[in-house]
Amino acid sequence: MRRSEAPAAMGWQRPVGAVDEHPIQSQLFSVSQLEQHARALAARHEVVPGARRGPDRLLPRLAANELALREAYALVAQAVKSGTQITPAAEWFIDNYHLVEEQVRTARRHGTR
Repeated sequence: MRRSEAPAAMGWQRPVGAVDEHPIQSQLFSVSQLEQHARALAARHEVVPGARRGPDRLLPRLAANELALREAYALVAQAVKSGTQITPAAEWFIDNYHLVEEQVRTARRHGTR
């Protein structure tokens, strides 16, 4: 499977006139930038003590995301197996998928308490 065929296999469509480009390259956040970003995200949320909780949506969403991640892993692994060049992000995903699975298990374990 060529790189340009992978999105079609997942049901995605390329925009009309799209051309293959090099993968997006960007800088990673430094530790201080990541901490600053985390504080900014946290500041956007409000905790209301004693607020009535709605239905728990975490576990159903986690299950759907787990399935999507598993399918993405299978697709990328097949591309690697067939010799297709993958992006650095896909390489990271393949190398660290076991950590993603571990976090899903941890979230599920803590979500059922």
